[in-house]
Amino acid sequence: KSDGKCIVALNSYGLFLMDVEKYHDALTYFKKVLEINPENYNAIRNMAAVYFLLNEYENSIKYCEKVFRINSNDKSSLYYYSTSSRVMGSITDAIDGFDKLLEFDKNDDQVLFQKSLALCGIREYDKALSCLDQILELEKHPHALARKISILFELKKYDDLLKICNELLEEDQNNKDALNWKRLLHE
Repeated sequence: KSDGKCIVALNSYGLFLMDVEKYHDALTYFKKVLEINPENYNAIRNMAAVYFLLNEYENSIKYCEKVFRINSNDKSSLYYYSTSSRVMGSITDAIDGFDKLLEFDKNDDQVLFQKSLALCGIREYDKALSCLDQILELEKHPHALARKISILFELKKYDDLLKICNELLEEDQNNKDALNWKRLLHE
């Protein structure tokens, strides 16, 4: 009984430390929970999150895999796992994870954006553009639009790029990005 209260207190304080961005201190508390109960789902899940936030992707993946042994559909851990896999170069694992996340919400713009980055990593530009177009249909998303523009430039699809620039300039004739791209295209 006292172990249970201790675990709750340690996990809660670790979460507080995460909220104030004291990630290394938070790890200490989650590790204490795992010393008491090595299978504590919340502590394992929180370890995956902290390592992700610290950009320690290998460790994040390791803890995500432990989470999946308990709950293979943990959405947060799937996101950390997939994004970490993308950064670490395991593109197939990343895309599989993003696809699983999209089964929960096919319009999740963060997941679609991360998937587009993974697809670019294996030069699947048309599929990446499809993800970005899906985001842009939902709403204006500056990162998605910027990524789409850079892909179109890399693919030498200058007419499509010029069309986007003109649309942006219709909305705001002082749009610096659109003006810069148009200037670059005319050089």
